[in-house]
Amino acid sequence: MTIAPRIHSDVAQHVAFAGELARWIERAGVTDADAIGDLAVGFADILNASANASRVLEELIALDPNESAGADAALTKLGYLHALFITEIKAHAEDLERRWDTLEDAWQHERRTMSKKTTRITTAA
Repeated sequence: MTIAPRIHSDVAQHVAFAGELARWIERAGVTDADAIGDLAVGFADILNASANASRVLEELIALDPNESAGADAALTKLGYLHALFITEIKAHAEDLERRWDTLEDAWQHERRTMSKKTTRITTAA
């Protein structure tokens, strides 16, 4: 199966991806709507923020921090990077950490259920 690469900094693709993740998490057996939202938005927002951070870091290293204009622009970019890494990504990573067991427990439960169904089908045949 070939999967087309996503542009995680694109808002429309970002929102669509979060929706796809939410549907997958629900299919994996998570029933708590808040947990589904935290997980889906957490994964998607981290990728979105990382894509934006990558672009800004590339712009940052193109600046000359020893020139006044470059130093000013670098300071602005560093402020934005702080918001991305320390506020956005860190907060979502904490949400993922808090909800991780919910996802793993639901997935393991679904796998056990699938295994029992397979055993019943095989035994009946």
